[in-house]
Amino acid sequence: MAVRAIQNLVKKYCDAVSIDHAVSVHSMRVTAATEADRAGVPINEIQLLLGHKDPRTTMKYICTGQHLDRSPAYNI
Repeated sequence: MAVRAIQNLVKKYCDAVSIDHAVSVHSMRVTAATEADRAGVPINEIQLLLGHKDPRTTMKYICTGQHLDRSPAYNI
């Protein structure tokens, strides 16, 4: 499935259930990575989940501050 098709599906279903329009595939990936980190999942496993070659990229996805609750995907 193409990236654009996945993005369109997310938008379609968010619209269908009246979820914030700011929810995106990216915001869901950030939320998933952050929650996995908070649950104690090793960084190398999160890296594999996200498909990153470099763990530094994965670290950019993990929100270590207290602002994750501001992410549109956090409430899903």
